[in-house]
Amino acid sequence: MKWYKKLFISILFFILINLISAFIFSCNLKNVLIDGIIKETIKENIVRREENTGNFTIDEEKISELSEDERIQEILNSKEAQELMDKYLDLTVDGMLDEESLDEITIEEDLLNYLKENKELISEVVGEEVTDEMIDEAASGMETKEISNAIKKAIANNSRNLTTTEKTVLKGYKLFISLEFKLLILAIIIIDLFLIALLQKSYSKWIKTLASALITSGIFVLIASVVVKLIVSYLTGFINFNIISLIISGATTTVIGIIILIIYNLILNLTKKNEKEA
Repeated sequence: MKWYKKLFISILFFILINLISAFIFSCNLKNVLIDGIIKETIKENIVRREENTGNFTIDEEKISELSEDERIQEILNSKEAQELMDKYLDLTVDGMLDEESLDEITIEEDLLNYLKENKELISEVVGEEVTDEMIDEAASGMETKEISNAIKKAIANNSRNLTTTEKTVLKGYKLFISLEFKLLILAIIIIDLFLIALLQKSYSKWIKTLASALITSGIFVLIASVVVKLIVSYLTGFINFNIISLIISGATTTVIGIIILIIYNLILNLTKKNEKEA
């Protein structure tokens, strides 16, 4: 193979690694923000509330114990809570870019629906039965929509104070996690592999290239996850910053690449053996 073909294949291989890595990050960024930042913020607020209700000091070990309380984790990890945090993360970003999106914020209604749908879970957590009367009482106290109005005002104020660069970053985030962006990456990956196959003039060598790219991308994501965790933990103090979705995706991608590579080599060796015997 001529040197310039090898050079082009190397460039396409490098691009392929970056495309696969970008796809993994695109699929997991929102989960990392929700699990690693939003949930941690909620847990820290719960811990501070517990600390402030008593005339004593809670040490780091106790704080960690409270923040990892199974009851708190059970609520935050429920499907409904996840969907609620997902919704308001999107609404916050949208509201920062377009204040008209703030009209969709109805936190009181969403919280009441959450209470109604999760009465049993919340009853177990608080150690007291949550009745319909309690929910109706909570509903009457939320009729003024003070929470929604406060959130809308806070987002609107922050939106007006955003710099052009910060708004560009938010727009980039929305684009990066969008379905359209993921489909675009997949399309470019297919084109990239097609070009590699053409340059290699083989119907099967590109499979080995894909496997190698998957392994490299998976390892890169795993390393990047650890680095991100260390940086965010240092900057924000979130000791339990959750990057499990990235770690799982990185490990899964690596394992898939290894499996493809093993199968490819087995088939290749078997084919060569059959050719020799023929």
